[in-house]
Amino acid sequence: MVAVALFVREPTDQDPVYPTAWQTITTDQLPTAGYLLVPPPGRYEYLVVAWIGAGGSIFDLTSWVELGVYPDPGDPDDSGLVEIVEGSGVFIDLEADFSLVPPPAGPAERGR
Repeated sequence: MVAVALFVREPTDQDPVYPTAWQTITTDQLPTAGYLLVPPPGRYEYLVVAWIGAGGSIFDLTSWVELGVYPDPGDPDDSGLVEIVEGSGVFIDLEADFSLVPPPAGPAERGR
């Protein structure tokens, strides 16, 4: 499963914040899926597209594989700031690198 999630700040092992808003996307909607998040007005510092492995959860950040982060326009190596104002919308074009998705786990090959 793929998720698009919005956080007030980037989660870390020491500060495991949870997403304020998210949408999951099924794999049959890929590679070009639209999404609509409706978070409360505020300042969000981390917008991410992540692969959530089998048995994982939107709230189990250890099961996530980060595929793309909304970049800061001034510093693409840093995450960008998203500000939501009451009564307004924001369009964000977010890219994801699906080559980072781990291969599916399955039975070992037989007869080699």
